[in-house]
Amino acid sequence: MRGQVDVNAYRHAREAKKQSPLFAKFAKDASESVAKFLDSDKLAEKLSEIQKNLGMLSLDDDKQALKRLDYELEALGERAGIWRKRLTPNGKKVTHLQIS
Repeated sequence: MRGQVDVNAYRHAREAKKQSPLFAKFAKDASESVAKFLDSDKLAEKLSEIQKNLGMLSLDDDKQALKRLDYELEALGERAGIWRKRLTPNGKKVTHLQIS
């Protein structure tokens, strides 16, 4: 529900063609969600548990499930790359944040 409200607020602000901090807030929330993804969210916890138990996999179904998980992670990386390209302003070089 909250996400839909954020999307609607952004859409109305964009349609009004006003310079507004709404886009900055919307983009900040999106970047925070992306930052947590597979790092500190529930899915990261599940993947960590899977990693801990890799040595115990013996059933073919388990091995097939692991192959599917590998496929989906690779597809996720490809979708993330596509979104990075879509969100790069045309003709502008993006300077990446360096974290030391």
